[in-house]
Amino acid sequence: MNITKAIAEQVATKMVKPIAERISNEHDILNDIVKDIAVRGIPEQVYDTFTKYPRFFYQTRAIYIINGSQVTRVEIKEWLPCGGSCGCGLNVPCTAEESEKVSVLQKRIEELRDEKSRTYNSIVNTLLSLRNSKKVKEAFPEAYEYIKGYEDKTTTEVALPVETIMNTINKYRKE
Repeated sequence: MNITKAIAEQVATKMVKPIAERISNEHDILNDIVKDIAVRGIPEQVYDTFTKYPRFFYQTRAIYIINGSQVTRVEIKEWLPCGGSCGCGLNVPCTAEESEKVSVLQKRIEELRDEKSRTYNSIVNTLLSLRNSKKVKEAFPEAYEYIKGYEDKTTTEVALPVETIMNTINKYRKE
């Protein structure tokens, strides 16, 4: 079986899934830390009212963590009330330790994203250069485990047969 670009991309996506899960976990940790800092910076009565009646508030997900002159912007998953009418962000003071922790997590997430991208592209390029499943089985057995599913006739094909393609095109041709 020949390896198409679509198959190579699907296999690469499956193979880099552990890296994607790690990125998601790190992002959840960052989200929790920043949300705790942000909620701490909102007056308790305002936050309680916001949780009960969020539609009456301008909302934002952009949190600006401020430590002296250092400002770090973080986008969180949840909406929080913001002070301005433009919804441009919530400025929250934090300690030096919290600021450092956020910066380290952001850097680690960015490094993981870069590594995932490089790995994904390398897998796709490797599979395309090997060209068929027999060579993949010999040279890259880890990837062959994912390609086996495309060799089974029960698996849905990535591309339609030529006959099906032509039937569809002919159906819409002008008579």
